[in-house]
Amino acid sequence: KKILVLGLARSGVAAARFLAGRGARVTVTDSAHPAKLTDAVARLDGCATLELGGHRVESFVGADLVVVSPGVPELPETKAARAAGVEVVAEIELAYRFLDPAATLIAITGTNGKSTATALCGTICAASGRPTFFGGNLGNPLILAVDTPANGPGGLVVAEVAGFQLETSSTFHPKVAVGLNITEDHLDRYGTMEVYGAMKNRIFGWQEAGDHAIANAEDARVVAGARASRANFWEFSSAREVPAGAFLPDGRREIVLRLPETERYPTSALSIVGTHNLENAMASVLATRLADVVPEAILAGMRAYRPLPHRMERVGELGDVEYYDDSKGTNVGAVAAALDGFPRPVVLIAGGRDKGGDYGPMIRALA
Repeated sequence: KKILVLGLARSGVAAARFLAGRGARVTVTDSAHPAKLTDAVARLDGCATLELGGHRVESFVGADLVVVSPGVPELPETKAARAAGVEVVAEIELAYRFLDPAATLIAITGTNGKSTATALCGTICAASGRPTFFGGNLGNPLILAVDTPANGPGGLVVAEVAGFQLETSSTFHPKVAVGLNITEDHLDRYGTMEVYGAMKNRIFGWQEAGDHAIANAEDARVVAGARASRANFWEFSSAREVPAGAFLPDGRREIVLRLPETERYPTSALSIVGTHNLENAMASVLATRLADVVPEAILAGMRAYRPLPHRMERVGELGDVEYYDDSKGTNVGAVAAALDGFPRPVVLIAGGRDKGGDYGPMIRALA
């Protein structure tokens, strides 16, 4: 088949190589100047025809399939392809179609925290000894999971997914889906919170009875999306007990799961700080437990996990002052979440680009 891959970043290269390896005639297109794409072109190793420095609408409407890399916006050319009857899909949708139903897919989305939760889930899964892959919008593209031992009976595939990717999915169906939060971000693309939230909640849209939908109990938008699915509904909360899911008792010394039987996991096993990271941990512990990871492996994974670079990463100490790098906090909600529940007084050094969000939550957190 003639397949066009749009975007020549890491996932575009991986998708092009994967498709070419299965006999497709692949063309890759990217609007960037060819001089900026030399490394990516080298990684293609000659597997695809190149259309760089702009897009040709003829290639879009003449393709059998268009595969879109994460973060690529809707273009006149993708609209033209759809109008011509050409299917336009995200790289995660392509990968999903090649995943073995016997593997367990855990997918995580949210405005903030999804990389931390994905990496923690992946670390816990790996501690179980079962074949494990974790990536997606974080690090390794999901398409790379197809040719790993995780893609088979007993395997565990953990994927971070963004709204951009869910926007161009049509069958993506995780066994365990997690919605961490929906706060203001990317309004320069989506316009309203209703549209943005609807894209995030597509993670639950193709689930079936017997699957598991996990929602942050304190986020009404996420709860509504999870409850609308056909999956079993679970929730987690840093503010109160929940009837089915995960919560933090007073003192926050342990994560309690109600499954409905009760299990307890000490928060002292974690190397991450702040309320938002306890929420990430609750979601991760609950998700992996619902994927049949045993409690001993969950505790071992909690102890083994280390923060990702630039996400509340402790980078040094001078005198009695600790320094944390949270430069992945690129929206108001992320900064407010990092400040909320931090165990020590904070001096914040901040900057960035306005994406149309309300600064109220950050002002309240700073106060």
